This record gives sequence, structure tokens and C-alpha cells, in this order.
Amino acid sequence: MEKKATEMEKKTTEMEKKATEMEKKQQRWRKKQQRWRKKQQRWRKSNRDGEKSNRDGEKNNRDGEKSNRDGEKATEMEKKATEMEKKTTEMEKKATEMEKKQQRWRKKQQRWRKNNRDGEKSNRDGEK
Repeated sequence: MEKKATEMEKKTTEMEKKATEMEKKQQRWRKKQQRWRKKQQRWRKSNRDGEKSNRDGEKNNRDGEKSNRDGEKATEMEKKATEMEKKTTEMEKKATEMEKKQQRWRKKQQRWRKNNRDGEKSNRDGEK
């Protein structure tokens, strides 16, 4: 009976050792799993952040394209504005030239009228 008791004690100690070893293994396994999960979470998060930054980049690209289009429109508008300014300056030049011509024409007319009046006077003087 004592032999059986000692054998049972040995078996129980062995079983306890095995149980502790199994617990240690389980703990190690759980730690590994936790580490793995954390890594996966970090990867997922970085992927999400990367996707988000990609989306932001795409949005920035769209904004950039829009600003390019706006810039193109602005340059077109500037070109049109410069063309309009050129046209207005040309029109102003033409207007000033026309005014000068009109002034010259008026002066000529005044001279002719004056000369005609003087001629009529001289004619009247000659008749007298």
C-alpha cells in the first residue's frame, strides 16, 4: 500500500509538473498571441492611416487639379483682360486722333469763314 501511495504521489507530482509546464506554455502562447494581435492592430491602423493619407492625397490631387483649372481660367481671364486693355488703349488713341482731326478741321473752317468774311469785306470795300 505504501508503494502504491508513493507511486501515486510521484504520479501526482509528475502530473503537477506537467500541469505547470502546460500552464507556462499556455501563458507563453497567450503572450505570443497578444503580441501578434498588437502587431496586426498596428499594421491595420497604419494601413488605414495609409489609405486615409492616400485618400487625402487623392483629394489634394483633385484640389490641385481644380486649382490648376482655376489657374488656367485665371490666366485665360488675365489674357482676356490684357487684350481688352490693349483694345481700350487702341480705342483711346483712335479717339484722341479723331479729336485732333476734328480740332484741325474746326480751325480750318474758322480760317475759311474768317477769310470769306474778310474777302466779302474787301469786295464791299472794292464796290464802294
